[in-house]
Amino acid sequence: NDARRQDMISYAEQELLETIVKNTSRSLQDIYTVLGKVYDDELALDLNIQAAGYSGIKEKAANCLLETGNVPPLLGVMERAKRWGMLQAKTALNVNTGYMANMLAKEERLRRSDMQKATQKLEICGKESETIVREFLNLEEKNIRILQNYCRKKEKNKILCTDCEELLRYAHARLDRCPFGEKKGACKECTVHCYKPVLRERMRQVMRFSGPRMLFYAPWQTIRHLLNL
Repeated sequence: NDARRQDMISYAEQELLETIVKNTSRSLQDIYTVLGKVYDDELALDLNIQAAGYSGIKEKAANCLLETGNVPPLLGVMERAKRWGMLQAKTALNVNTGYMANMLAKEERLRRSDMQKATQKLEICGKESETIVREFLNLEEKNIRILQNYCRKKEKNKILCTDCEELLRYAHARLDRCPFGEKKGACKECTVHCYKPVLRERMRQVMRFSGPRMLFYAPWQTIRHLLNL
């Protein structure tokens, strides 16, 4: 029975499952490394919930590998030591809640991008591994949004973090070069997609959170935007 299941798994599927195991292991290491420095109870709770989610996905992927006669990969000692040292250095002088949340969100975006590249092989993979991949990507997206909330909402930062400043500058540059000028409509209805895919996804994340709240901060501009005036 095990032999039959081993024949059914392709190399691409095995590689995909191994990537999931490694990325969830990295996520767990990051969380456990900084968790002792988190003084905000709400963020600490969010991180514990995220860790439980990563552990569940890691276990599913590892079980799929074991059932097909493959050994789940472990992070190397050098990589674990390097990650630990990097996180300790970044948080040695700054344990501000917003800073730590943004630092973790940046690491999760890198892992999500890595996982999305791996999903290009999904057409030749099994449905079980595809389900686990989708579960991992959805969890990453949810966690990134939660962590990004701390940039302004939780910490009430008046100065944007580096990532948000970068996105704001990019958005202004796109608007300045928009071929439609004053006749420009809503970006989601535009026939010209001028944003880079990664930055377009980041802007979607910002708008999911900020869009509904704009009515309170800039009611007239929001109404004009909704009515396309």
